[in-house]
Amino acid sequence: MKLLYYMQAASLVVRQEPLFNDPIKAWKYGPVVATVHGRYNGRREIVGTISQKDRNDFAKIQNIPSIVALLNKICVTYHNANDSELVSQTHNEMPWQTTDQSTDAKEKLEERGLLPSSIYDVEDEDAFWDQFL
Repeated sequence: MKLLYYMQAASLVVRQEPLFNDPIKAWKYGPVVATVHGRYNGRREIVGTISQKDRNDFAKIQNIPSIVALLNKICVTYHNANDSELVSQTHNEMPWQTTDQSTDAKEKLEERGLLPSSIYDVEDEDAFWDQFL
């Protein structure tokens, strides 16, 4: 679920708009999309019936190349990270260090103009973001 946090941050930077509207909450173990957490909490795999709404959302996203590129880049970047590594990473980045654990992390991102520092932890920042444009 931490990947949703990075996807949202990248979308706010690259597209200047959120990827999704659900709030990201600052919880004990890092940023969480509460609606997704409620649906998949305690599961090791994401399995189950895919609703028609989910299928429609997926089809819509597939028609927007900048979103597909953004999502693919985040997945490739973090595909080897396990849960504890992602918890550690998010806890060592801004804006996590400036949020209390009862606030809306997305709101903090937008209000303070802060994004996860790993978004900027690249050798050639312009080339990195050009991949999404």
